[in-house]
Amino acid sequence: KTALVAPNAMVVTRDFAKKYFGEEEALGQTLKFDNQNEYLITGVLANVPANSHFTFDFLVSMATYANPRRDNWEWLQFYTYLLLEEKASPQAVAEKFPQLLRAHVEETIAANYSPYLQPLTDIHLRSQLFREMQPNSDLAYLYLFSAVAGFILLIACINFMNLTTARATTRAKEVGVRKATGADRVHLVKQFLGEAVLTSLAALLLAVMLMEFLLPVFNRLAGRRLALNYFSEVQFTLSLLGIALLVGLLAGSYPALVLSNFKPAHALKGKLQRASGAALRKGLVAFQFAISAFLMIATGIVYHQLEYMQNKKLGFNAEQLLTIPIRDEAVRAKYETVKHELAQHPNVVSVAASSNLPGGGDWGIPYVPEGFPHDQIPPMRVLAVDHDFITTFGMELSAGRTFSKEHPTDVTSAYLINAEAAQQLGWDDPIGKKIAMPNIQREPGPVVGVVKDFHLRSLHEKIGPILFFIPPPDWFAVFSVRIRPQNVSETLAFLERKFVELDPAHPFEAAFFEERFAQLHQAEQRLGELLRYVAMLAIGVACLGLFGLAAFTAEQRTKEIGVRKVLGASVRSIFMLLSQDFTKLVLAGFVVAVPPAYFVMNLWLQGFAYRITPSFGVFGMVGVLTLAIAWFTVSYQALKAAAANPVAALRNE
Repeated sequence: KTALVAPNAMVVTRDFAKKYFGEEEALGQTLKFDNQNEYLITGVLANVPANSHFTFDFLVSMATYANPRRDNWEWLQFYTYLLLEEKASPQAVAEKFPQLLRAHVEETIAANYSPYLQPLTDIHLRSQLFREMQPNSDLAYLYLFSAVAGFILLIACINFMNLTTARATTRAKEVGVRKATGADRVHLVKQFLGEAVLTSLAALLLAVMLMEFLLPVFNRLAGRRLALNYFSEVQFTLSLLGIALLVGLLAGSYPALVLSNFKPAHALKGKLQRASGAALRKGLVAFQFAISAFLMIATGIVYHQLEYMQNKKLGFNAEQLLTIPIRDEAVRAKYETVKHELAQHPNVVSVAASSNLPGGGDWGIPYVPEGFPHDQIPPMRVLAVDHDFITTFGMELSAGRTFSKEHPTDVTSAYLINAEAAQQLGWDDPIGKKIAMPNIQREPGPVVGVVKDFHLRSLHEKIGPILFFIPPPDWFAVFSVRIRPQNVSETLAFLERKFVELDPAHPFEAAFFEERFAQLHQAEQRLGELLRYVAMLAIGVACLGLFGLAAFTAEQRTKEIGVRKVLGASVRSIFMLLSQDFTKLVLAGFVVAVPPAYFVMNLWLQGFAYRITPSFGVFGMVGVLTLAIAWFTVSYQALKAAAANPVAALRNE
């Protein structure tokens, strides 16, 4: 309880302590950062678990950094955790929040906030709040890929059932002999189920080896750091064994019933010319291609949405725009001088300063627009910027002007708003309308310009209302630098050299804004990649089954094909004869897949404020592609059967 009370106190994790002090005791040691602040290690923690959303190497006491706004209830820059008593009611605690707010802030300000409690266990899968500590997973995606995995397993089970029952005649005599020597049906069912379970367990062993090999690839695609430990994760290992057992029983149940039902006399005399269950086999083939088509449609729509997001006009120019965080107070104080120094290179077009990385955060500062009662002011994001921000970002105005040094009062009392803000405030002509910010002692001043709407956040969100103003220099936290596309490496080297001269205590941390903005849709990009591979896997498994079934069908119809060829049938007509049944099944599967795929992907698209409408072109392309894959799969067996010598097929007739 006292480890982080004093200024310059630090608590470190066990790995961090070992990294810097080896086997030596870390407690009581000191560490210096950036050749400036020196910290005393007052505690050593166990390493943060891999499943924690809150990862760190060390913690520094809050008392280390003096901040005049720390006691300001309107300064919302920290994550807050509450540890409740064991029997405390979270709901009862949350009900006291409004009263607590009113005790510390004005009623008009308290009305704009709705604090609530979020269970810690909900953060990873059930939370997509602004400025999460790290990207969370999505419960919907977990359900989606669990369902996909289940469907692929089902396809594999269907293949096993189809091929086992199709090949039933090859084991007919074995069944006949066993029954003739006293084996009952229950014994045979157990035997065939046992074979299926052993096959499933062997497949599990192969899958585990593949998983170890492919896990790094999956981690790269999914942006995770998963590691498998079968001995410590007993529940996981038992789950795998349980799934393998269930799959074996499911896949082996129908073939076991079919095979055990053979009559001994017919089996021994070889009278089982055709395996039973042909209609069911056809239905199962159609079903597995329905699953494959569903996944292909989903992949196509995800990629179309990603393409739409990448090509959508953002309302500003994100290309060749660098962001450089401001770490030093002296740099903030002389930010105009720093801007001038950075702009000396001929490839630097312009430099701007702002309170936060655009799109990464904004200030929750209450504002008062003219003509609005305090309890009816719409919430609005506030962005503190300098005179050159709008120009540097390439934003456009729909009315008025931008901030200008030719108007000295812009620093103390002028505002810009975006078009969405004007609409929400109901101002048809916002130029000249007054806005005040009494909480930061900013006098009422006019709106001098309206910025056309622009996207600085994910396309999941609608463009919200934004208010711009020029703050005191100590508010600025980031420089935005627009550079020309020529000699980028040389320009970066100049900026780094110049910035290190101005702030030698901190490293140069420039990043392209375009790359950071792309990270907003990283989850969708990963979803598209994963779906692509999953769809390929599903199609591959389905085609393996189709290939085997085509081989069996060709074998069963060998004599029929021989007769047709003797009577003059061409190779082409034989090929079409053998392919048409599978074509009908694949088309039936595609037709079945279209309605649920359209419905599910429409639901997924509802999560985007700006989205495509599912195109019938995607469905048509998937239909043609599915059919082409199926034809390619059966073509070898069909052509082989069609080209076979009819004499060989009819020799024994």
